[in-house]
Amino acid sequence: MVKAWYMDNAPDDQRLPHRPEGAPDLSLELLASLGVLYWKIDVDRCDEEGLLAKIKKDRGYTYQDIVEVCHEKLPNYAQKVRYTA
Repeated sequence: MVKAWYMDNAPDDQRLPHRPEGAPDLSLELLASLGVLYWKIDVDRCDEEGLLAKIKKDRGYTYQDIVEVCHEKLPNYAQKVRYTA
């Protein structure tokens, strides 16, 4: 299930949820009105299911990147994590 909320401005670790206490989830309707799209894709079966290929074709995407965000695989991990906040 999709969960989204307005983030706080705390300077804490960017990997934390930054969800103000008591903040409600944003509704799927609100997210849709903002242009947010989402799909549930089984990453272990996406080639078999064809959903990812269909999304890419329907939306005209001709490229794909896979990024593993962890200390072991992403150079300058700490610096890059800071920039995503």
